[in-house]
Amino acid sequence: MFNPGWERAIESAAADLRSGGIVSVVDFSHTDASWLEHWMRRNHVRTQGHLWPVLRHSFEPLKEKLKPAYGGLWQLGMFHPPKKPETPHASN
Repeated sequence: MFNPGWERAIESAAADLRSGGIVSVVDFSHTDASWLEHWMRRNHVRTQGHLWPVLRHSFEPLKEKLKPAYGGLWQLGMFHPPKKPETPHASN
């Protein structure tokens, strides 16, 4: 959980991770409770599910799930991907 800088952290993990390596991410994915979203935002925590599209673009998940947390007030997201295999460059 950190803001700002999460985009760069994901980029760095994707660039630095060896092929076949694993990155695990656990995050307060999102909430439908506006008061909780306001409180979390006030404490520099985003709860709009913003990580998942970027993670899916950067990695192929081995396991990805959202589950209710704290009595259903928010969704806890877990994403466990290996690094996508590198595409070989075509030679001329």
